Amino acid sequence: MWYVIQTETGTETTVQKLISGIVPADFYEDLRIIRYESKRRYAGAWHMEKKNMFPGYLFLITDHIEDVFFALKRVPRLTKLLRPDQKMTPLAKEEAEVLDCLSGGKGLVKMSFGIKEGDQIKVTKGCLMGMESRIVKIDRHKRKAIIEIEMFGEKRKAEVGLEILLSVQ
Repeated sequence: MWYVIQTETGTETTVQKLISGIVPADFYEDLRIIRYESKRRYAGAWHMEKKNMFPGYLFLITDHIEDVFFALKRVPRLTKLLRPDQKMTPLAKEEAEVLDCLSGGKGLVKMSFGIKEGDQIKVTKGCLMGMESRIVKIDRHKRKAIIEIEMFGEKRKAEVGLEILLSVQ
C-alpha cells in the first residue's frame, strides 16, 4: 500500500537517503520522490529538467506501516506520515494506480506531447494519453500542464510536462 511522508520542501532527496539508511529495507518495498520531466529554455536552447511533482512529499510503498512509523522517529529531519483522521491511512487503490501509471512505475512522469484541436487538447504521446480530462490548465510557453489528482479524497493540483506541437482549427 502507498503512504505519503511529508518533509521540508527542498530536502526530499536528503530525507530519502536518511530513511533508506535508518529504516530497515525489509520494512518497505519502495520509497520514491515523484518527479516530472519538463523543458526549459536557457542559453539559446531547450533543456530537459526533472522537478518534484509534489514538493515536500515522499511516497512509501509498504505493508509494514507500524514498523515504518516508529522507525521514522529516528530520522533526524522532519518526517511526518500523513494520517487523515489520525489513522494510518494509505492512498486509495485508484489514487495509487493513477500515480503509478503517470510515473511509469519508476517515479518519473515523462514529458507528454499533444495537439490542440479547437478548444480541446489531444495528447498523442506520453503518460497523459487518455487522461486529458485531468488537465486543468496549459502553459504552452513553459511547456507545462496543471493536472488534478485525487489524494485522500481531496483534489490536488500538480505540474507535468506537456508540449503542444500543433494547433488545428
